[in-house]
Amino acid sequence: MTTSLLAPLSQTRWKLGTYESASRGSPIMLGGTVAAAAGARRYTTLRQFRTTAGYQVPTGKTFIACRLRYWGDSSSLRWRFSDGTDDVGMSSAVAPAGEVLIDALHAQPWNALPIVTGSTVYSYDIYFEVPAGRYLAVSNTNGSETLIVEVLGVEA
Repeated sequence: MTTSLLAPLSQTRWKLGTYESASRGSPIMLGGTVAAAAGARRYTTLRQFRTTAGYQVPTGKTFIACRLRYWGDSSSLRWRFSDGTDDVGMSSAVAPAGEVLIDALHAQPWNALPIVTGSTVYSYDIYFEVPAGRYLAVSNTNGSETLIVEVLGVEA
């Protein structure tokens, strides 16, 4: 009796949040804080941990956001994602140059990710892409609140 060694192998899929691929990517964790500033909108460019500059998507790559965690100190906090062509730092009063809103309409300046109870960590699978050369940013649309955001993604 013989046994064939040529039986087809099932292809293993690599999954990270909402992203799935036949090849394993390198997860990238980005984070940032938008500090409270009495009634003023503030912007933060997200950065890799232990770095001092905002994360810029490398040439020829796309950053795919797969997982989101965020925290706000009040249930009235409104916020959104955008990307731009420059690093505005943390809690800047200036929007990123060439800002493009990712998850909000121009007439509706916040996203659908609520903070129902202040000081609670929320976690969701998400999917959006940031093109090469751009910086992922968040803004707090009512700046008297503090927002902390972490995004897990992969370059593809």
